[in-house]
Parts: sequence; C-alpha cells; structure tokens
Amino acid sequence: RPLGLLLVLLLLMAQYSVLNNPGNPWLFALAVFVGYWAIAFNTFALQTMLTFSVLSIAIFSNWYMPAATLLSLALFLALHPSYGWSYIKHTFLFSKAYSADLAAIFILVRRYSIWRDFVWDFWKQFATNPLKKSLSYIYENSAIIVIFLNPFFLIGTIGFLFSETTGAPPLLAYSGMIITLALVVFIATSFRKTRFYGEPERYVEMASVFGNISGIYYTYIWFGLAPVMAILAYCFVAVMIQIFISKMLAGHLEGNISQYDKVIQVINDNFEQGAVRFAANNEEITKYVMTEDWNFVRYWSFGNPLAGFNVSETFYKYPFIRMPVFEEIIARYGVNVCVIDENLEGDFLSKNPEKKDRIHELYRHDNLAVYTIEKSGSED
Repeated sequence: RPLGLLLVLLLLMAQYSVLNNPGNPWLFALAVFVGYWAIAFNTFALQTMLTFSVLSIAIFSNWYMPAATLLSLALFLALHPSYGWSYIKHTFLFSKAYSADLAAIFILVRRYSIWRDFVWDFWKQFATNPLKKSLSYIYENSAIIVIFLNPFFLIGTIGFLFSETTGAPPLLAYSGMIITLALVVFIATSFRKTRFYGEPERYVEMASVFGNISGIYYTYIWFGLAPVMAILAYCFVAVMIQIFISKMLAGHLEGNISQYDKVIQVINDNFEQGAVRFAANNEEITKYVMTEDWNFVRYWSFGNPLAGFNVSETFYKYPFIRMPVFEEIIARYGVNVCVIDENLEGDFLSKNPEKKDRIHELYRHDNLAVYTIEKSGSED
C-alpha cells in the first residue's frame, strides 16, 4: 500500500510535467514507465489510475492521463502476457464477487451506510455500546477520516471549485483537478452499492499531497499564515494520536500472534517441511502462517468457487468459514493438519464423533485448536 501511494504520486507528478511540457516525449515516456510500476505493484493503484482517467476526460477533457494509463497497461501486458492477462481477469472476477457476495459479509455487515451513520448509527452506537467501542466505530467512518484527518483536502477542494483560478500557479490548477477527481470518486464509492470498489477515503489518500498543496495555498490566501500553522500543528497531533492508536491495537493483536507462532512451532515439530497440507476455518490464521513451506488450502480468488462453494456459501462471517464447507475442504483436498478457531463453531471433535479415530488434537489454547487428520480408506 505505501509503495502504491508513492508510485501513484510519482505518476501524477510526471503527468503534471507532461502537461507543462507537452512537446517533451521523454516526460510522457517517464509517466508511462512509472504507471507500469504502479500497476505491477498495487491493484488499488490500477483502480485509481483507471477511475481518475475516465473522470479526467469527462470533467476536464484531459487526455494525457488516460493516454498514459492505457499505455502503461499495454506495456504491462506486453512484458507479462501470461501473468498480466490473468491478473486483469482475476481482478475483474474479484470485484464482481466482492460486489455480489463478499461486501455483504465483509464490510456492509459492520457498517450499513457511511451516510446513515450521521443520522442514526453514531447515536445508536453510543446508546448500545461502551464509549470506547462507539468512538472506534466513528473513527473508522470514511467521511470522518477525510474531514478530520485531511482538513487541507477539503479546504483545497472548496478553494478550487469556488475561487477564481485564472492566473494561479500551474501546480495549483493541477492540484485542484486531482483533488476534484478524488472527491468525485470518494462520493461515488461511498454508497452501499459501490463500496465494493474500495474504501472511499483511499482515493482521497492517493491525492493527499495535492490536497495539501491546494489547501495550504487557499488557507494562506484567505486567512493568513497563523491558521496554516495551526492546521499543520493539528495534523501533527492527529498523526501522533494515530500512531498511539496503532500501537494500542498492535498490543491487542500480540496475544493472537503469539498463539499463531505457537501453532507454527507445533506443526513444524510434528511434520517434515513440505508434508503439511494445511487449512484453517479462519482466513486470517491461514494468511499469517503462509510464510511456512507448507501446502495451503484457502480462498485464493474470490471470483472462483472453493470446493464447489462460492463466497457467500463459504463464509459465515468473514474471515470464518462455515463448518460444513470446511469439512468438504478437508475431504476434497486431503488436508492433514487443520486449525480450528472455535469461537463461533464450538469443539471440532464433538461435531465429528464418527471421525474421532482419524482426528487427533495436537495443540489447544483457549478456543484455538490444531488437529491432525488421517486419511480414511476411501480417500487412499
């Protein structure tokens, strides 16, 4: 994600140089080259490039951005034809599956609507949940993130849209164009039907440098230096608070991580490298242990079924896989080691009494259990 942010920033700066030096083909080639690397390293960068390109034509009649993006994509596909087309195909299938199935169990179940929050769900949180949990819910709202963590972005957008820009520095006009594109995409992706296209605030994040350029300029022009310094101080404090919150959340996760490390140790102590066929009913556990030299069964592509089940059939609530589906995964793919997060499903052995002679508990800590599974005669 940080690399994607950096590459999109470099791409947008390269395109700014092209706009100000339209007769220089080397600058355009540089924009295409940077765009190629952005596509190669970050799917969200590709989404941003494509979306900004379409809107830059529709709103500003700007063809440089879509031309550079399409040539970057063509270069990527030419240099990596097999992987490139597969990447594009599965990105499309993922978006389709996410919009149809996964969004409902992954993001919409937690937050019904970004905008309904302000008239109903924020107040409901305070009425029904502890203060800390309510504040956490509010803190994660996309609009709140933009308003309170990107104040210059809003000021810059207002300045560009409602102030006279004739004679303004070229970089200011370009910054205004970029943040307008980001704001339009933010609004367009903030509704229930469109939130599958990525967190809306991430598009604002892609344009944050240009938001700061524009916001600082207009704040200084309208109010002077003191408010600029005050907002910068506020942003510094906000960043420090975010670092504190991140460290606090990391502290909460340390208990889980130590359990996962213990799971890895136990499995490696009992199996030779390469002999493990692993599955877990919690996708987050699987992702964590994938640094090991094991064979894994997991939902690699949400656009394709797993063991014959689509996304909505597979997950009870992401990242938890329904037990009937998980049992089919074990049988179909010859899993010989599994980890069960029993917070939702209960004891694995008690649900499979007829298999107790083949399923053996290897390790348990609280509701996390590791089982070895022997093949049945019918599976040989």
